[in-house]
Amino acid sequence: MALNAYKVNARNNPNIRLKSAVRLRPPDFQAATHAILHHFRGGRVISLDVGGMDASQAAQLVNFCSGMTAATDGWIFQLSAEVLVLSPSGNRQ
Repeated sequence: MALNAYKVNARNNPNIRLKSAVRLRPPDFQAATHAILHHFRGGRVISLDVGGMDASQAAQLVNFCSGMTAATDGWIFQLSAEVLVLSPSGNRQ
């Protein structure tokens, strides 16, 4: 089973992808999780910069985001060493 594999036959809602992305640069893990969950549940794409965080908290946050996207059929992309993009599933109604 491949996580986040593209599903050709999936019914996608392109309106989710048409919303503007939310940019987050959280100072710590706790502040980040609340903001990420709020925007992700709202169907928003999130640009997440962990460059201002302690390395261990940044690693913990990446693990949190990976689990969240896998559990919701979302997507996680690494743009650079410090920036991730989180995208919710296009299957939301």
